[in-house]
Amino acid sequence: MCGADFELHVQDGGIYWRSERVSIKGVNWFGFETADFALHGLWCTNMQQLLDFSAQHFNAIRLPFSCELALNMDGRQPGNIDTSTNPELQGLTTGQVVDRFVQGCARRGLLVLLDMHRLAAAGGIPELWYSAEYPESAVLQGWKTMALRYKDCWNVFAADLNNEPHGCASWGDGNVRTDWRMAAERIARVVLAASPRLLIFVEGVERNGCVQPGESCWWGGHVAAAQKAPIRLPVEGKLVYSPHVYGPDVHDQPYFSDPSFPDNMPEIWSRHFGFIKQERHGPAICIGEWGGWAKQGGKDAQWQLKLADWLVENGITDSFYWCLNPNSGDTGGILQDDWATPHQHKLDIVGRAHPNPTKWPKGEVTPAAPAPEQCQVEAAVDPADFRGAPAACAAKAAAGAQPAPVPAAAAAVPQSPLQLVKCR
Repeated sequence: MCGADFELHVQDGGIYWRSERVSIKGVNWFGFETADFALHGLWCTNMQQLLDFSAQHFNAIRLPFSCELALNMDGRQPGNIDTSTNPELQGLTTGQVVDRFVQGCARRGLLVLLDMHRLAAAGGIPELWYSAEYPESAVLQGWKTMALRYKDCWNVFAADLNNEPHGCASWGDGNVRTDWRMAAERIARVVLAASPRLLIFVEGVERNGCVQPGESCWWGGHVAAAQKAPIRLPVEGKLVYSPHVYGPDVHDQPYFSDPSFPDNMPEIWSRHFGFIKQERHGPAICIGEWGGWAKQGGKDAQWQLKLADWLVENGITDSFYWCLNPNSGDTGGILQDDWATPHQHKLDIVGRAHPNPTKWPKGEVTPAAPAPEQCQVEAAVDPADFRGAPAACAAKAAAGAQPAPVPAAAAAVPQSPLQLVKCR
């Protein structure tokens, strides 16, 4: 099978394969976005064994990577890999390890969602999609490199353009320095020009847009402003909104203390992102991250069960659970610390949200590293237009200043100060 033989599309608010509505039951597996430049867990476990486990319980993997990695795919060596456990990875570059991962997924019928999770591998998650070290032109080049390398790999099905815009990231205000909606459209054009069959996943923002006064949101967590300022792509049937949402284990939001919790949550989810599906037309929705420790009988377990049931009740069939890794400090993982034994109660929760996951075909793929000259991108925005951002807007945010409000044409309710929430 080649890339041209497998393509998903969006219609009527859902993701389809040919004429079949699909269910993506996904999991996040992180590591490539870190300074290890390798999947975590390979220091003690064989990658093929972890892929076998993933294929038994999921049908897709969201793969975080950094812009730094994308720009140096074959110029870096991965670290923290036990080559006695993973002899097939001996001597490979980071890019070649990513290739082996993609190939292993294809053989098992696992889809891959590429996720630009960070800019610098050793850094945190920035508020915006660019930085002084990695300007937008570098982000565009990184995405073009990844899209070209895997354009013929049928199981690499989508691009998650930027992980968790937050802080001074805005939506629809027309400020070129902060408007994530405008940036997402620019990045998507580059990705689709390189690989037109990919779905485009666009996360939300945290602070700016049409949520109720004083209501807290998650990083990348709401797309409310898309009601008035939607994403416009050059290719129809490719847009998937992909918010992130968490429960009390990650941060104790005020609404978790409501006497009606967890029954108060569906209304909040509907305001933040559920309205997209409830309109039953246009783009699809896929939760890019949700999860937590979910200790039995605790509030987070109640929250996760409520979300799982709400997803089913509202026909939201696609999500990626955070995460496979046990070394996620605020959520733990599907796997326990031995990287082998699962937390069965978490598998049960994910299964409750995805009672009928789609079975994909299986087949070989052959990634192809593009020549450097193929990856060059002409900037769509004059770098001078950024005028010192993101440092300037980050400083304002730290001082308590709010980002510019969504203009009247793109706003449903007034701008309100929202609480900063720290995720990965």
